[in-house]
Amino acid sequence: MKTLSNLKGAVLFLVLAISFASCEKSEIEQENSETTIQQEEGFKSRTGNNDTEIDNFTAEKPIFHMTYKGDLTEEEANAQFKVDADRFIENYKRSHRGVSTEWFYRIVTHTGTQTNNNTNANVWGRVTFQTDKGYKNAGWVKLDNFGNDREKGDWDYYIFRTEYPGQAVSWVEAECASLALQGKDGWFVTHFYAQVYSSIQSISATGYSRIIAQPNVWLDNSTSSGWDYYTNCSDVGRLNF
Repeated sequence: MKTLSNLKGAVLFLVLAISFASCEKSEIEQENSETTIQQEEGFKSRTGNNDTEIDNFTAEKPIFHMTYKGDLTEEEANAQFKVDADRFIENYKRSHRGVSTEWFYRIVTHTGTQTNNNTNANVWGRVTFQTDKGYKNAGWVKLDNFGNDREKGDWDYYIFRTEYPGQAVSWVEAECASLALQGKDGWFVTHFYAQVYSSIQSISATGYSRIIAQPNVWLDNSTSSGWDYYTNCSDVGRLNF
């Protein structure tokens, strides 16, 4: 009987020991998980441009914007945007007379699909152009959306209008494009395009000019007011009017 009692006691002690060890392991795993999340959400920029000041507070909003979820491939998102943009431009031309001083350009971004790649921070873009009339800095434009911006895997497409006031333009080339994020809610951007092409113009045009980049970089800051930015100047082609 005494042996049986000893055996029961040993079994009970073993069960309690396993239970305590399991709880301790669970707590450690939770702590490690929280630490990992904090590390993932920590400062990640490697651009060398973080915490920059941007003085232009009159950034324009897009005249057209569409978001396509990450379950679409780039080819599928492009095809859907063409349908949506063609419809928009046709309606736009009904109420706006096309002029030879203006042109329209498209900015495209793609957000990474990994943990914390998405952001709700302010994001702006800027494109500079060369034309037959000279250099044109289109200025900063807002890439901020209503609701949740740039969720994981999202494709975001924007159309903007710019012009060379008082000068009829014969051709346009996209020269450089920049993408900027404000604050500490870091964003991993995989694709960044700036494009001018014929089908989104308000008057007859041929050809295209584009900057196609796959940055695969984190935009992030150590302050809530600072800006981090990425720039690419690998332009190709010319849009002719």
